[in-house]
Amino acid sequence: MIRGLTILCAYQVLGELLTVMLHLPVPGAVVGMALLLVTLVAVRSEPEKGAVNAAVFDDLQKASQGLLKHLSLLFIPAGVGLVTYADILQRELWAVLGVIVFSTLLTLACTALVMKMMLKR
Repeated sequence: MIRGLTILCAYQVLGELLTVMLHLPVPGAVVGMALLLVTLVAVRSEPEKGAVNAAVFDDLQKASQGLLKHLSLLFIPAGVGLVTYADILQRELWAVLGVIVFSTLLTLACTALVMKMMLKR
């Protein structure tokens, strides 16, 4: 599991470095995740049992599942932010709600378009 976490952290650091060096408008964690995806696709599907790559896949899977089990902990800072900025949120309630509704609809529309394109394939 330590190797899996190390690999995940290494890809995040690489993503952060690329974001800073190339002045990308995307968070480094997203770039790192995209690089990890490209690497996993390049290696193809799961390797045969007993191969060196199989151990790496297992470590990545264990580390990822461990992080996903505790994903709810990541909502604590968001909750603290809501409490801290409650007065500002109360003043700007309609603007915040408008942005939430608009971004949700935009996400649904983009997802539908991508799904439609993928179904044609």
